[in-house]
Amino acid sequence: MLHKILVNIALSIALAAALPLAVSAGPGPANRLLTQQFDTRPVHQIEIGDFHFLPGQVAPKHTHVAPVFGYVSKGSIVYQVEGREPVILNTGDAFYEPVGPDILHFDNASKTQEAVFTDFNFEREGEPFIVFPAPLTGKIDRRSFPTGRPEGVTANTMNVFEQKLAPAGGLEPLKADETACVYVAKGSVSVKVRGEDPIIYMAGQTFYQPKNAADTRVANASKIDDAKLISFRLSNTSAH
Repeated sequence: MLHKILVNIALSIALAAALPLAVSAGPGPANRLLTQQFDTRPVHQIEIGDFHFLPGQVAPKHTHVAPVFGYVSKGSIVYQVEGREPVILNTGDAFYEPVGPDILHFDNASKTQEAVFTDFNFEREGEPFIVFPAPLTGKIDRRSFPTGRPEGVTANTMNVFEQKLAPAGGLEPLKADETACVYVAKGSVSVKVRGEDPIIYMAGQTFYQPKNAADTRVANASKIDDAKLISFRLSNTSAH
């Protein structure tokens, strides 16, 4: 009898050791997609929009008075800044459109597939997100997201990161000097600010993380599927 009891105890210990621990997974390693500096500026508003380009659609020539950063979520883009060689942006690539020079091309590179990209425009008060030298003659399918209005943000550096969240995993808080816009590239996330109900953001949506948001919790809303986030993190390196 004693031998049987000891065997059962040993089996119970072995089974317990084999079971996974029920702990919340942290974020996967951040993959840096882009780092870019620009002239130091106050950022009073962040205009965000999704562009959906039909197969073969060509963007009109344009310029920017505020720095633009973005992410290609579908298809591929032919991108050319005046004075530079054209480049191809593919699904999963981040991009930067500078202030000043003409953007000669931001065209769908495919004649058969749709292209989709999201842009974030970091503007001073009253600045437009885009300037066309001539009136538009064709339709551009741009779907606006809510405009972010940061307080007391001055920036000159952008870091863009891709990060995966395991099921029920959480995202680490921003650094003290960072403010961020986040694009949900896959899955869904729950964003909870202390004292408020959580908000769920699905793939293709964006949300704003204010500076010093230590009481903001960002977590994968699913207990089954991974989520993928693209974080556009503003900072001011000259203040360090």
